[in-house]
Amino acid sequence: MTASLPRKTPERRRAHGRITSFFFWATIVGLLLATVGLMVVGALRQPVGADKPASVETAKVENLRQQKTRAEKALEKLPREGRDWVEDKLDDELDRTYQPAFDAIHGYADFHYSILGEYTELLGTALDRSETELDKRVFAGLDGRLQAVAKETEIAFIEKYIEEMSLALDELSASEKETLPADLLETIKGDLMQRVTVTAPVASAASTMAVLGTTKLLSKTVAKKLGAKIAQKAAAKGATKLGGVLTGAGSGAAACAWSGPAAAACGVGGAVIAWVAVDAAVIRLDEYFNRDDFEADLRKQIADHKAATREAIIQALGIKAEEMEKSGRHAVNKHFTARAVKEGGSAEQCRLADEVLGRYHAMRENLSLRRLEAINALLVQLEALNEVPAMAKIAPAMRSALNDKFPRLDLTHVMIVGNLPVQLRADRDVSGRVTINGRTSTLDRYEASKTGGFRLTVPMPASGLDISKDLTVKLELEQHRRLLANRHFDGSLTMPVDELLASLPEGSGQLHQVEKELHLVHQNDGEDGAARGALRLDLTLSAPPLPEMPPLDCPTP
Repeated sequence: MTASLPRKTPERRRAHGRITSFFFWATIVGLLLATVGLMVVGALRQPVGADKPASVETAKVENLRQQKTRAEKALEKLPREGRDWVEDKLDDELDRTYQPAFDAIHGYADFHYSILGEYTELLGTALDRSETELDKRVFAGLDGRLQAVAKETEIAFIEKYIEEMSLALDELSASEKETLPADLLETIKGDLMQRVTVTAPVASAASTMAVLGTTKLLSKTVAKKLGAKIAQKAAAKGATKLGGVLTGAGSGAAACAWSGPAAAACGVGGAVIAWVAVDAAVIRLDEYFNRDDFEADLRKQIADHKAATREAIIQALGIKAEEMEKSGRHAVNKHFTARAVKEGGSAEQCRLADEVLGRYHAMRENLSLRRLEAINALLVQLEALNEVPAMAKIAPAMRSALNDKFPRLDLTHVMIVGNLPVQLRADRDVSGRVTINGRTSTLDRYEASKTGGFRLTVPMPASGLDISKDLTVKLELEQHRRLLANRHFDGSLTMPVDELLASLPEGSGQLHQVEKELHLVHQNDGEDGAARGALRLDLTLSAPPLPEMPPLDCPTP
């Protein structure tokens, strides 16, 4: 007979269920507490500044990129608009500045057509005085007034730019779905306010300085012309004077016969009176026939100087506007990049660092990409990544490669190709010399032809060109005509080195050839007319590759 298992009573079954339930829920709670604890410990051990959740990080960085693009666009047109606004007001300022000189023309003409004026001008020309009567009577104070106009013009541009820039950034912030950070906006504003006050000053720009200091030169040039005309008139009226003086001498002798011992003095007085009377008569005739032309010519000289001044100030304003356009891009790039580094964490830091390294590598073996603005933009972005760990080894080396003497640019070969002006061509040798950035080379004598011209090689072209400065080429040529007098020609070309790079074709490589035109002028040599022509300069540019950079120190994703 088989024994049966004892049957569980209801009480025992309930007790067993309670024990099972207790251990089940105790296990769940224990696992939950352990998970929470691990999360807390992990969070506490996470370093300061560690990456935020990828979705939040990506959204913030992407928003910053879009805001950066819109900020660049909002600032881009402001310098040109500021330049146009100031230019519209410049004519009125120049009218007021030059009006005293125009007003003084009539009074100076009165002086010019007088005995005192004629002899003062003639004496001033003979002695080559530094200050002419024109300086005193027409151009007095003009230099100072022009300096004031240049400074006031720049102040007007600065004030207009700051006003419009602040307004544009504020409007941009108000239009954004996610407001631009106030501290970022203020940083950009402060940066641009500082830049606009020191960038490319108008009053000290080369174009402005070249014309603002020429009022004395203008007055001396006009004075010399006047002196030469007066000398010609004096020679022309010599015969008239002689006749008048002889007549006066006969009359004076009869008139002074009674004076006895004082006859000598009476004779001198008579001669002076006769001399002055003839002068006065001739001056009055000259004034009658020529005064209107004289005043018109003087007015034209002043108007030409005014036009040159306007052109110089506008050119200086254009340079300042162009530099501020670049500064706007640089400031936005720099500060938005720095904010993206801060907000984006290590992933964004590595992305930006890789972008900078990629731009550098593209420039490394490609001469056409080494424009001044591209280098400056790269330096600005590099500055924003100063504190990024991934750039610790790269930043100093890259900064060194892009600053100072790098990137070096050499002019390795120069060929001058062409012919002399059409009417002066001949089957005769030519020789000469060429000066490139102050360095002079002699050109070997070349057997030129009337139809084929010549090809002259410059033996010592320039090296170590600075891309922030100009390339200046001055050419002097001599045509050897055997029995006849030799003819002489010269020409020059000045252009920013950076523009040479802009002329290069796209593509990789460190060796390129550029063609430029150089205008040639015949120096007359006593022949009628100054013939003109043009030559072709074949310029070969080369540069070594930029130094290689170490790899980025970024973690593998």
